[in-house]
Amino acid sequence: MSKKVAPPVKAQPDASSKQLVDAIITVRNLQEFIRAHGDVQKALDAVGCVRKLVELTGGFEQLNRALSIVGQENQPAGGE
Repeated sequence: MSKKVAPPVKAQPDASSKQLVDAIITVRNLQEFIRAHGDVQKALDAVGCVRKLVELTGGFEQLNRALSIVGQENQPAGGE
């Protein structure tokens, strides 16, 4: 009798691999953010402002909705 060989199982990324990928993406985004704001202190100040806005509005979802509403209000009458 011959043994049947099971098909290869796709390797699932483990939690540590996902955390490493997330950390790399976060650091790259942070580097871009710092470049856009000039230096680390200015970037930290901007983050602090956003954090205060999140706290004042009650969370990211509410802040996002508020920004959406304000953005619509600031659109020209022609919708451009």
